[in-house]
Amino acid sequence: QASYPFLPRLEQRLTLPDGQTGLLVPRYTDTLDRRFSDTLSISSLLDTLLRLARAIRQLQSGPGLHGNLRSSNIFFTERGELIISDLMTSAARKHIRRFLQMQPSSHRTLPPEVIEGGDSIPWSSAMDCYGIAMLFLAGLLPGEPLPPVGREGISKQTAIHLKHRLLERLKLEDSNGRFHQRLADRTAALSAHRMAAR
Repeated sequence: QASYPFLPRLEQRLTLPDGQTGLLVPRYTDTLDRRFSDTLSISSLLDTLLRLARAIRQLQSGPGLHGNLRSSNIFFTERGELIISDLMTSAARKHIRRFLQMQPSSHRTLPPEVIEGGDSIPWSSAMDCYGIAMLFLAGLLPGEPLPPVGREGISKQTAIHLKHRLLERLKLEDSNGRFHQRLADRTAALSAHRMAAR
């Protein structure tokens, strides 16, 4: 916890009645999923994803990748600190194909090579990059289903829709209108590029 303050704090380790080990961690009630439903401002969204990217980079320099980024497993403490849970364990990786068959829509933030892949999945830091990009899309398009993203990234039509939605959002926020179009253009282009070239 000291080295990785963004991971859940372990409060107690206990033995369950069936003999398995249980871990007691704090209950975090504020999630990125909830903030998405309240429609985060663009500046808050970018700030949150920047903090997430820094935490993931620190994680990748130590234990390895997260591999399972979703808005429902990113929490906030009462002081607004970012907490990331549900790291993809080696056991979960081993059974990911079966899990995806049981709940095909539960992991829309996983890249196509995992969802469409065979028995050999290239687990790498690119998965977390893709996950952050998908969370960015989810934050920009609240209330909308995540667009399909293939191996070549988002479609031109999706990029245009993303740009229009971002412009609509920016008009409602306290920001300099002279930069709205430029920001929308760059965001759409960058999203399409990074998701394809991750």
